[in-house]
Amino acid sequence: RIFPPVLSAFASLSALYALCLLILVFYITATGKSLKNKIHILEKNHEETITQNKYLQRQVDLLSAIREASLVLTQDVDFQTIIKKVLDIAYQLACPICSLHDELTLFLKDEVSGKLTPLAQKKGAQVVFEEELDAQTIDRRNVDEALEYSRVFFASDGEMYNWAFPLIADREIIGVLKVKTLAPPSEDKNNIEQRIKELQEYLTSFSNILALAVKTPMLYNKAITDGLTHLFTKRHLMNELPFYFEIASRYNEPLSLVMFDIDHFKNVNDTYGHPTGDAVLKEM
Repeated sequence: RIFPPVLSAFASLSALYALCLLILVFYITATGKSLKNKIHILEKNHEETITQNKYLQRQVDLLSAIREASLVLTQDVDFQTIIKKVLDIAYQLACPICSLHDELTLFLKDEVSGKLTPLAQKKGAQVVFEEELDAQTIDRRNVDEALEYSRVFFASDGEMYNWAFPLIADREIIGVLKVKTLAPPSEDKNNIEQRIKELQEYLTSFSNILALAVKTPMLYNKAITDGLTHLFTKRHLMNELPFYFEIASRYNEPLSLVMFDIDHFKNVNDTYGHPTGDAVLKEM
């Protein structure tokens, strides 16, 4: 009489225990999946945060480079000094790995012929200017196209990235910046494409500052130089004389000022016309 009720009670308890185990297993499984999802989301957020931090750091680097280049323009007016400093800044921005193969070449458009002439090249720690450049060895790939179509050109052979950036100042193309940089270590395709895109955006932004860096001393030189003879103007002479006088006085050295005049120059203008007079003056 006692055994059947006990057996029934035991069966009920066993069923209840099994149900509790099933519920516990289900809860643990659901919790495990939820935790895995949360871990996956956290890992993804962590990766996105790292990527965002890298992007923000590159933006900071870009703004710092622009600021440094802007300061150069306010501190100097010598053409070669400005170009050297700005190319140094651009080199640090464009060449994160900085190999011996990286180079930046600045081409300037001739106002008369409209053709591009290599003005300066930054390679390694050295900046070489026009008179020391070997035009035959300079890579001109896509340079003329960037000038003609006024847009950025990019090419890659797997090992090197090649860009040609038009330099535009006051809505006028004044030259082209050619950038050759070693491709970064192999990553997945999306990262490489993103890196190329970002680097191109940074260099495009910086090329505006570079164009201004080229234009500023050009305008200054035009202001102090006579267009016909390419000699300094009288105003520039009068501005510079006190400086040289102070130097001569400080070091107790002689200072000489040589002046000469073209005799009967007015007769040349009156007889042959002012264009001929200009030619004579220029030749002299």
